[in-house]
Amino acid sequence: MISVYRIGIEELSGIFSGIVVDNRDSILLRETSKDLSYLLKLLVKDGNIHEKKIDYVGLSTDVVGRALNDQKTSLPVAIVRAGVSENNFSYKPGEYFFRSIKMPPIHSFFIKGSMNLTDGRNRVLDLRKIQEIGRSIRDNREIKGIGIIGLFSNFFPEMEEEIATELRRTVGRGIPITLSSALSQKSLVYRESFLLSNLLLTQTVSMVLSKYTETVSKTLKNRWVYFLKNDGSLLSSATAIRYPIFLKDVTMVSKIVGAVSSSKIRNLDLIMKSGNRTVQMSAYDSRPIMIKVRSSLRQEFGAFFYSVFKNINSNENNIHSVLINLQKKGDRTIVVDSELLSKFKKLQSLGVFPMQIDGFLGAMGAASAPIRITADFIGSTQFQGRKEALEEAKNKAMQKMVSEGADTSTTRVIQADEIPVSYLPWFVLRNKISIEGKPVRPESSKMRGG
Repeated sequence: MISVYRIGIEELSGIFSGIVVDNRDSILLRETSKDLSYLLKLLVKDGNIHEKKIDYVGLSTDVVGRALNDQKTSLPVAIVRAGVSENNFSYKPGEYFFRSIKMPPIHSFFIKGSMNLTDGRNRVLDLRKIQEIGRSIRDNREIKGIGIIGLFSNFFPEMEEEIATELRRTVGRGIPITLSSALSQKSLVYRESFLLSNLLLTQTVSMVLSKYTETVSKTLKNRWVYFLKNDGSLLSSATAIRYPIFLKDVTMVSKIVGAVSSSKIRNLDLIMKSGNRTVQMSAYDSRPIMIKVRSSLRQEFGAFFYSVFKNINSNENNIHSVLINLQKKGDRTIVVDSELLSKFKKLQSLGVFPMQIDGFLGAMGAASAPIRITADFIGSTQFQGRKEALEEAKNKAMQKMVSEGADTSTTRVIQADEIPVSYLPWFVLRNKISIEGKPVRPESSKMRGG
C-alpha cells in the first residue's frame, strides 16, 4: 500500500516543473506552471493526495547561476580573519575569486587569537577587539555582510562561532554572517573565495529561497523543504538560505546523481547538447569500498556515487565512437539527448535511450536524493586513541545530519579517512567521515519549513 509521497520541483528561469513520487520511486504525476503555489496545489489535487501523506518537498533551482550571471554591482562586505598573525593569511581572495562575479568592496579586520589543536574548546580570543570591530560594522550601514575565517576552522569551528555570536550582539542588526568553517568541504584553499561569493548571494538569492520555502510552507502546511545541492544531495532550506553558494552549479550531473541515488540505475551515462558544446556526463558507483573503522563505527560496506563531466567532439563519428566504447564496458544505462539522435541517424542504431532534457530530471533528483554530510576532526594519537578520534568525528557528522533533518535510523557511513598531518606535532591525524541518510518523516519530528 502506498502511504508516503514526495514532491520534487525544478525551477528553470521562472518555470516550475513538478512531480509526485511514491515510496517505490515511481513517478505518479507531472505538471508544469509559472506559479509555484498553483503547481503544488495542482499536484496534490490531481494526484488525489492528502497533505499529511506528503513526506517532504525537494527543490532544484538555477537561481544562483542566474544571480551570478546577472551580477552588476556588489555591496560592501566585511571580512574578519582570526589567527596568531595576519601573515597566516598569505593568499588574496581576488586570486581565486570566481571570474563571473564583480569583486565587492571589502572592509578587512583582524583578531588575534589562538587555539589548542588537540582541544578546540581551549582557545584564546581578543574579546575587546571583536567588540571594537562590531561597533565599527554597526556604524557603517553600507556593510551588508560579514565573513569570518579562522585558521583550522574546518576542524574547529568553535572560534568562528564565538566571534559570530559576539558580533551579532555588538552589531545589533540582522546582517548575514558567513563562516568559512561551513564552506570548508567545498575547498580549504579557496574557502575565502567561496565565503565572499556566499556573502554576495545572501544579498540577492537568499530572499528568493526564503520566498520559495514560505510558499511551500503556506501551501502544504509546513512540509519539510529541501534544496538540491551541487553534489547531488539535499540541503535543508534553513541552511540553503544561509549558504546559497552550495546551490551553485546544480548542473545536470548533480541532478542525475540525485535521481539515481535511490533508484535501480547504478551506472548512467548521458550525452547531451549544452549550448554550442556536446558533453558527456556520467554518474556511477565507484568500486565497493570497505570502510575500516573501529568497533564503535562498525564495519560497513558500501559504494559512493561520483560524477564525470567532459566536453567531447561534436561530430557524428566521434559521438558514435564514444557510445561504442561505453557499451563495451557493459552494465551501463546510456541516454542520449533527443536533439542529437534526431540530427545524427547513425546513433539511432546503437539502441541507446532517447531523453528530452527537461525540468523533470532535476525534479526527480530533488525528490529522491539523500542528505549527505562530511565532517573533519583533528585528533592526536598522543592524547587520545584512534577509536576516540574517529568516534568524535562521527558524532560531529551525526549532529550535522540531525540539524539538516536526516532520519538517524537510515544513516550510514559511506566514507572514512585517516590522513596524517605531517606539519603538526603530537602525531596528529585528520579524520574525515561522510555520512548519508534519508530525510526524516514529518510525524517522527517536528515539521518545519526552513
